[in-house]
Amino acid sequence: MKPLVLIALFALTVAASPILVGPIGLDGVGILTNPDCSQHGAECLGGLGLVFSASGPNGTDTVSIRVDSVAMTLFNSPHYLQDLNLQALVFDASSSMCGTYDSPGHPRYYCDVSIDGISGFGAFSNIGGDIGTLQVFDKPYDGNLLAQAQIMNTHIEVTSVVYRPGFPQCPTCPSFEGHFPGTGQFLATFAIVDAPADIPEPSSLILLSGGLLLLFRARSVL
Repeated sequence: MKPLVLIALFALTVAASPILVGPIGLDGVGILTNPDCSQHGAECLGGLGLVFSASGPNGTDTVSIRVDSVAMTLFNSPHYLQDLNLQALVFDASSSMCGTYDSPGHPRYYCDVSIDGISGFGAFSNIGGDIGTLQVFDKPYDGNLLAQAQIMNTHIEVTSVVYRPGFPQCPTCPSFEGHFPGTGQFLATFAIVDAPADIPEPSSLILLSGGLLLLFRARSVL
């Protein structure tokens, strides 16, 4: 194969590669509800509804995420029961969980993610855990990955909770007259905080995970 052809193929491969950035932390606020009772099709059966916005820089890169509808239930999250207890909150949503169709061919998306100015259809995982990710796709449902950010040192802290009577599962709800223990509805507000005092700063984590850092710091040019 001729050298010019090889160069052209290499350029196409690089152009198709997603941008990978991080590690980076997030700061923001949000609301978690049980049940999810919005106008966009939730059944009020106890699924967790989520609204939050957060962003963060690390001196080189910037990321942001906005989840703008409680219609996005978190039944399928691996941390669903953990989140239902309002302890050690960790949020996950795949690209399919982040969207729905208002009508055939007209997707409605609830997760907007921007990574270094690249915006699109979003997905996220393990936000609130030790290491998480934000992702940007060019379209919902089996889209191409455009950018991904490694999220570190982010914790979610509940700041207030309001309880009401109800029958969905709610381990933290108090007993209401006429309602069974462990059931009810809640509306919890929370803060997303970067690098608490008892968690190592990103610089320490970088030294401990140099190989992983090199992978994420290697950025392709679109």
